[in-house]
Amino acid sequence: MSWVLVFVANEDYLNKAFQTVYEVRTIGQWTDDIILLTTAAIAAKPENTLLCSSLNVQFRILPVHDFSKTLDFLNSKQQHINSHYVKNRMFQFMKFYIMDPWFKKWDIVFYMDAGVKVQGDLNRMKAACNPCYSLIAHSDSYPEYEKTLETQFEFSIDSDISERLLMTYNLKCDYFQSTILIFDTKIIEEGTVDRLFELMNLYPIMTRNDQSILNLHFICERGLWKPLEKADSIGFLYDFHERPGFDRSDYLLMKYPIKYLL
Repeated sequence: MSWVLVFVANEDYLNKAFQTVYEVRTIGQWTDDIILLTTAAIAAKPENTLLCSSLNVQFRILPVHDFSKTLDFLNSKQQHINSHYVKNRMFQFMKFYIMDPWFKKWDIVFYMDAGVKVQGDLNRMKAACNPCYSLIAHSDSYPEYEKTLETQFEFSIDSDISERLLMTYNLKCDYFQSTILIFDTKIIEEGTVDRLFELMNLYPIMTRNDQSILNLHFICERGLWKPLEKADSIGFLYDFHERPGFDRSDYLLMKYPIKYLL
């Protein structure tokens, strides 16, 4: 089975992406392909091209996407408590392009957020994950499992959109983080990317950008999510941060080690 590791970055996330790629190649001992989805301006800079070459990374240029419809809605709904967060991170929706049919040249896509900390051999993740016609990701409600997909939307800002969303989908379910995604490229359809952007425009009341929409599509519409195994025989595979009683070294991958948040 052929694997490809994929990152998405603009200028704000580029240094974090390169740092994670370095950790992937060294600490993670990743020898398979790595693709960095980015803008044409970033890919054109000689220093970035040189760095990609040294890390054996391939740039793939993202298309320009028009976010005006979603932004117009958000600007008209100033009472949206997450409006500032969403508007200032619109680039996160470009993560949808990891579902481009171009990636079907590989069997499995392993998407990782820029800035994820790598703390061990990534072959452990390969051994633990078999995404046969599915998408594997960590539950965002872990470890209490009390939150549901409803928490990923702000219903108070538009009653019509909220009613349509709740009438269309069952949101009283567990849901995944979009920090790390491992999926069989057979789940990629010609219209997957377009459908994700369509959902973004239909339900622009999300609180966590791409994560809200990816869950709508891959859980509610297609039922393809499988929770990531919490641990293997060595230790935990991934968590957003270390949990009480455990140290950073107990985890293979982590988004925000607590010591970096203090």
